[in-house]
Amino acid sequence: MPREWDNPTRSPWNAHIHQTLKAIDNHNQEYFKSGNIWHLQKAEMLRTYIYELKDWIIDKEKND
Repeated sequence: MPREWDNPTRSPWNAHIHQTLKAIDNHNQEYFKSGNIWHLQKAEMLRTYIYELKDWIIDKEKND
């Protein structure tokens, strides 16, 4: 049974978003282990990308 929030516009992006969120988690974990600020910067970059991608998906749904 498909998830309620899944639709033809979102479906191609679901795995990609999931993997990107996992990458954010990995960067956060690496930062806490190493203290290397680079990991926080990359996590923030990826969060920004996800926010922009989700906004794009919502706009596309409105216009489809």
